Amino acid sequence: MPNGPGNLSWSMPPREDDLVRAQTDLERAQREANAAQTLTAAQFGKGGILVNGGGSITIQDGGSLSVLGSGSINVPSGGLNSAGSISAATTITAGGNLTSTGGGVNVAGQVSGSSLSIGGSGTLSGGLSAGGNVSANGQVISAGVINSPGTRANTVTVGYQSLWADSAGNFGANTSSRRYKQDITPVETDAAGFLGLTTYKFRYKANVEALGDEAPWDYGLIAEEVVQVAPWACFYEDDGVTVKGINYDRLVVALLNVAQSHESRIAALEAKA
Repeated sequence: MPNGPGNLSWSMPPREDDLVRAQTDLERAQREANAAQTLTAAQFGKGGILVNGGGSITIQDGGSLSVLGSGSINVPSGGLNSAGSISAATTITAGGNLTSTGGGVNVAGQVSGSSLSIGGSGTLSGGLSAGGNVSANGQVISAGVINSPGTRANTVTVGYQSLWADSAGNFGANTSSRRYKQDITPVETDAAGFLGLTTYKFRYKANVEALGDEAPWDYGLIAEEVVQVAPWACFYEDDGVTVKGINYDRLVVALLNVAQSHESRIAALEAKA
C-alpha cells in the first residue's frame, strides 16, 4: 500500500535507516549535479569517450574542442560534418570524408590525402602538394607566380600555338583567322623609322642582382624607342601609358611592310634602267 495520509506508516516517526538513505540519495544527486556542471574539467583515461546508438557530443555557447600535445582527431570510417568552419593548426586525420556544407575548412599547414574535393572556394596559407592531378571546374587563381618546370620540359609537336597573358593575368591563345576579326584595314609602316631602330646587347637588372657577373647577356630592342615608330607593337603598364615591353611577333608585320616597300622601289628602279 502506498505511503500517505491514512496509512499506518504515515503516522509513524521516520526510522534511522530512512534518514541515512535520504542523506545518501541527496549526496548522490549533488554529486551528479556537480559533475554535469564541471564536466569541462574532467579527465578521461585510456578508455576514452564512446558515443553510440545515434548519440552525439554537442559544444555550444562559445565552447570548443581542443587537442593538445601530439594528440589528433581520428575519423576512421565515418564523416566529420560542419555547417560552420573547421580550423586546425595541427593535423586532422580522416579515414572517411571531411565535409563542410556551409562554412569553410581553413588549413594553415598541409593537406594530405588521396583526393581533395572543394565545391566552393579553397584558401591555403601554406602549400598544396598533389601526387596526382589537380582539377578545377572553375578558375585557378594565383596571386603569386605559377611555376611549372614540367611544362618547360614538355615538347609539343602537333597543333601547338602561342600562349598569351592579358593585362588581367588570364592565359589564352591568340587567333588570326578572318572569322574572328572586323574593321580590317591595311597598315602603313614607317619604314625609315623601323630601319633607324638600334639593336642592343644588355643584361637584365634582376639577373645581375641575383647572379652578379654571371648574369647572362641578352639581345633586343628598347621599348621606349620602338614606341616612337610602332606603339601598337608594344605593351604597357596598368596605367595604359607607360611602355613596358615589346611584342616582338608584331614586328614581323611591320618588317613585312618594310620589305614590300623596298621591293617596290627596286622594281621601279629596274624599270627605269
